[in-house]
Amino acid sequence: MFKIGTTLTLQLIDDDNLQSTYRSTLVEYNDHSLFLDYPIHEESGKVGFFLDGTQFKVTFIGEDESLYTFQTEICERRKLNIPVIVVPFPNKEEMYRIQRRKYVRVEAALDVSVHNIIQEFSPFTTITVDISGGGLSFIAPLQHEMEENNMLEIWFVLPFKSGDVTYVKAAARVIRIWESEGKKRDQVSVEFETISENDQQCVIRYCFERQLANKKRGLL
Repeated sequence: MFKIGTTLTLQLIDDDNLQSTYRSTLVEYNDHSLFLDYPIHEESGKVGFFLDGTQFKVTFIGEDESLYTFQTEICERRKLNIPVIVVPFPNKEEMYRIQRRKYVRVEAALDVSVHNIIQEFSPFTTITVDISGGGLSFIAPLQHEMEENNMLEIWFVLPFKSGDVTYVKAAARVIRIWESEGKKRDQVSVEFETISENDQQCVIRYCFERQLANKKRGLL
């Protein structure tokens, strides 16, 4: 379930209320402990320093692409190749699977550049309507020549709450084209055919971050 390099979201628990959100990475683990690099605050980008016994709600994306959560606390700090915090390895009874679909789809208006791989039409830029780890949809130009099963090369930018920006490139297949209700432009859904594992994990992380933000605002 756990994989070295997995990004974890840590929500600080204070008096039974979820407070600030931090981001950390799984550096190492064994049968008893998880070793995480020092958490970074999602909004300020500053490193958080916490005492032993500090409690967190941890959420992460498992190798099966599902979302998992568990509650934990810092039991010690240690120096490996880098300074880390140590938390107990969660029991199965303490772990909750909170998302059973393979990919979470969220609404998002992201800049995207679209190219036809065999140059059947001119490249164009537009914005996305929604995105998931498996694909996205975007608004087509007023006059376009796209058809279902066209192969596209797309570039888009993922802005994270921390201020980090990730540029993603993927090959995608057009799976559906339809007229958006109340709009003059078509909407196009594409499915990622070729995308690096790192880029896909960034997309999933972005979707998860958006989902958490929507939950906080009461939109989910």
